[in-house]
Amino acid sequence: MGVSDTSFIKSIFKFSISSWVNFFISILSVIITTRIFSPEMYGSINMYNSASSLFMGIICLGLDSGFLRFYNEPPKGYDEKQLMAKCMSLPVLFLLGIIVFVVPFFYKDISVLLFGKVSLLAVILLFINTMSLAILNFFSIAYRISNDARRYTIQSILVQFFTKIFVITAALFNPKLETVIIFNTIGVFVLSIIYFKIQKKSVLPSKINWSMQGFSEVFKYAIFSWPTVILIYLNSFFPQMIIKNNLGDYELGIYSSTAFFVGALGVVLNGFKTYWASFMYANYKTERSKIIKIHDYVVLLVVFILSFFIVFQNLLYGLIGIKFHQSRYFFTLVLVYPLFNLISETTSYGISIAKKSQTTLGIFLLSTAVNLVFGCIFVNCFGTVGVAIASMLSAFVQLVISTIIGQKYYRTIKDPRRTFISILLILVLACSNYFFAEEYIFELFVVFILNAIIIIGYRQELSDIISLSTAFINKYKRPKV
Repeated sequence: MGVSDTSFIKSIFKFSISSWVNFFISILSVIITTRIFSPEMYGSINMYNSASSLFMGIICLGLDSGFLRFYNEPPKGYDEKQLMAKCMSLPVLFLLGIIVFVVPFFYKDISVLLFGKVSLLAVILLFINTMSLAILNFFSIAYRISNDARRYTIQSILVQFFTKIFVITAALFNPKLETVIIFNTIGVFVLSIIYFKIQKKSVLPSKINWSMQGFSEVFKYAIFSWPTVILIYLNSFFPQMIIKNNLGDYELGIYSSTAFFVGALGVVLNGFKTYWASFMYANYKTERSKIIKIHDYVVLLVVFILSFFIVFQNLLYGLIGIKFHQSRYFFTLVLVYPLFNLISETTSYGISIAKKSQTTLGIFLLSTAVNLVFGCIFVNCFGTVGVAIASMLSAFVQLVISTIIGQKYYRTIKDPRRTFISILLILVLACSNYFFAEEYIFELFVVFILNAIIIIGYRQELSDIISLSTAFINKYKRPKV
């Protein structure tokens, strides 16, 4: 029996609850931190968090991707708990090896590269933060792939609460970089320990199978996926490093303030992306027609979301400290990357289904190279805006190539020409905000025209969305007393 439309929407909604709660936590955080922290401080904190995510991608060895891919098809001799235990324990051991054999010799280089000064404490905190995030990441994957929305939601909210509240506390107590990262790291570390102690019985076995027999297929897939995961994090890390090294921490802070809008975007996107991975792997053989429809719905949704941010940008920037308002000229260029990633979720899964990890690696390698090369060129010509343009071009290259190859293995697009034209219109929409930032009325006219074109092209899909939404609301609304 297939997955009904209302059941699909309900599952997305369940996995979106944490995103909405996290959004309100982020609003509180950004209102306070962008008024207390200088752009230089804000940029350094964002660099610390970005580096933590990058190192998490490195130490995981691609096993987080392997766990996600083989959860529904575990190798012989493994169940879900044994698979998670093996996939999570190896990265922790790898990190301990790095701390023992690498940090004592290279901590000065790492510290200067990331923070502009030598600080053994900052590097130690960085790796503690990395390990904590890795542990929580595996728990999160286990909950979402098993469709356990309740536990996923609780963990996601707690992670945001601990990190944001601890940072806000540090900001009010002593707004210095060392104090902030200490508070931030303590919050995540304490949460990971508590979570591991409380939840380990529900997702981990009583005894770990350390034998590699039967695990080779998972490990092979993981190793081929590993560079791809690193490249994904590098694609977010490189723009910050380019700005830091060429323009300084102040401009890095301005660029980093766009993370608030990426986070706000996550309210809409994360619930879908979280559920979509498990849905695709479990249903790609039986639900192709539904998957094709969802692609069209996603393209339409992306246009509406970007339009919303452009139309209400003045209201949204009222939440951010005035020192960061320069990012208003290029924030839509930065938003293209997560928006195109969302579209790619519905066009490129054929590559993963066919287990072509090397193909994914090549795509992300090219995308990252575009980001790095054009970022280094454009930063000298256009400053921070140039780095945002490079990020947008990188997202475009990644989407187009992954879509072309993904469709070869698993067809999800009904009308390729319509999809490609829509992608170009999204780029025009994002660029219009930069060119007409000081001419709001004219910008609204551009938004109106582009949305009219999209609505005409997707009029049937828009009608379907309205009908599905109405049916979903009518089914779950409370009956009148």
